[in-house]
Amino acid sequence: MFVMKKNRIILLLLFVIVISVFGETKQKYELLKNFKLENNAVISECKIGYRTFGTMNSKKNNIILFPTWFGGTSEHLDKLINGKDFLDSSKYYIIAVDALGNGVSYSPSNSKNNDEKYFDITITDMVNSQYLLLTDKLNIEHVKAIVGGSMGGMQAFQWAVSYPYFANKLVAYIATPRISSYDLLIDNAEITIIEMGEKYNIPEAEYMKAVRMFQNAGSFSPSYRVNETAYEDFPEFIKQYESYSPTNLTAKNYKCQMKAIMSHNIFRDYNNSQKKTAKVIKSDILLIVNKQDHLVNPQPAIDFAPYVDAELLILDNNRGHLGITYELKKVVGTISKFLEK
Repeated sequence: MFVMKKNRIILLLLFVIVISVFGETKQKYELLKNFKLENNAVISECKIGYRTFGTMNSKKNNIILFPTWFGGTSEHLDKLINGKDFLDSSKYYIIAVDALGNGVSYSPSNSKNNDEKYFDITITDMVNSQYLLLTDKLNIEHVKAIVGGSMGGMQAFQWAVSYPYFANKLVAYIATPRISSYDLLIDNAEITIIEMGEKYNIPEAEYMKAVRMFQNAGSFSPSYRVNETAYEDFPEFIKQYESYSPTNLTAKNYKCQMKAIMSHNIFRDYNNSQKKTAKVIKSDILLIVNKQDHLVNPQPAIDFAPYVDAELLILDNNRGHLGITYELKKVVGTISKFLEK
């Protein structure tokens, strides 16, 4: 009996240790009442999803905000934090927030509204909702850092100008301060396909097949696809698009977040001047890009880096937009050192 009781105590202690190290990864929600979008539409009940990792210290100076990428959820960030040790949850209190339109937070797929104006969401709207979540619901007035990748990095850029004193540091990886003309060409093609499908009542699975092919083509470099998929294997490769069972990223959610990306431009309120915009930014910045990114062109971030004296890591691998996973050790090490400076 004593041995069994001792074993139970040991298991309980191990459980407590695991919880303290990895944090609570349960999906959480807060409700923002009468949330106003940039287009002046008012969402009476705007649900925001999030998860937390690690422990907030007594000084509240170890907090990191981690917004989701395009189509991503806080559950995906959970797998990155706990599965890949992307951020150290034994050191930081990480708040992973589901961006508007991702199917977890307020989105076309979970809203009773039918009017398109309620889904005309911008990156700024995403940031404003997160600001209210942190300040009004979680009583957090300042964070150590905001870290985001792809659309999450675009949110980090927007935080820098919307709330310049809120974060000491910003990390934006495979992201951009302003969407490029090349990106807009691809994004407009995808939106056009979706809207044609809606207009002519084409089954969602059919028109999203082409959209998903566009995304895959842009996610990697041409050389990667040529070397990864042999000509003879292509018929088998393309079969993956025959099945369609979206979880959070339905066509309407896809369109909602894609349009937010297409309007992203942190320079817009400063006469499109990088110099004027840079004067507003107060946070230290780390930018990580991949030269072979064909989904979010790296040039705008590279060009803006000197204006804000940003630390810049330029990768050059043919994994394209997903290139950080190929050099994850280098990326994680660079972010970790930057956060500790």
